[in-house]
Amino acid sequence: MLEIGCGIGTDTINFAREGAEVTVVELSDESIRVAEQRADVFGISDHIKFYNGNAEELTTLVPVAPHDLVYSFGVIHHSPHPERILDEARRYLEPGGTLKVMVYNRYSWKVFWMVLKYGRGDFRKTKRLIASTPKRSLGLR
Repeated sequence: MLEIGCGIGTDTINFAREGAEVTVVELSDESIRVAEQRADVFGISDHIKFYNGNAEELTTLVPVAPHDLVYSFGVIHHSPHPERILDEARRYLEPGGTLKVMVYNRYSWKVFWMVLKYGRGDFRKTKRLIASTPKRSLGLR
């Protein structure tokens, strides 16, 4: 499987512990460092290939190979060009493979909660909050 945006590797670790061979691309240097450490601690690093970089340029980072699952949870909507990520991701899907993506809308309950908690109710901060709130603070990783 290919995971786009692993954060600190919570889902990555769970997939690998269940026997999946996981390829990961993560933008944050710090997050990928933590994810790699966690994989070592769990003794599953031989089941995970980590790549550090921008998923908008996925094909320049990760060798194109068929995957039965491409997975991204709460990540691509933070990109200024999510359509590029989806275009890149489809190149990794094997025929009949599955693309699983979770995004949240700017006008969702999740964003409303973010504005209340992190923006102190100031809706003028919505765009900045969506772009900058760490996923782990949102309960996503």
